[in-house]
Amino acid sequence: MLQYPAVQITLHATSATRIEESQRMTVVEDHILKLDVREIPHVERHPRIFGMLNSLLPDYQLILTVDHDPVPLYYHLEMHYDGMFGWEYLSRGPEIWEVRIRRKKHEGCNCNCGGGH
Repeated sequence: MLQYPAVQITLHATSATRIEESQRMTVVEDHILKLDVREIPHVERHPRIFGMLNSLLPDYQLILTVDHDPVPLYYHLEMHYDGMFGWEYLSRGPEIWEVRIRRKKHEGCNCNCGGGH
């Protein structure tokens, strides 16, 4: 199983406030973050994406912009974080894909595993 380092992010932001995270992450509304990884080196993309997803609180959303269909990310989330994230395509290529990933409310172990133990 692949493990990705978590990224600690503390949000003290209101609507349309810019977060300085390599100029690629913005808060577009309360509880909605936007991350464009198209210009981030490929080796850094997954750690950054998973760090952001692991940092999301319930009902927070990440709008992810990528240069390819992120369906492998969808399957990874379904396999390793079953039921913890919602997934909605906002645009589907051919050059830009945008996906809204919402952290669902989760009752259980609170360890981000998706299990109910």
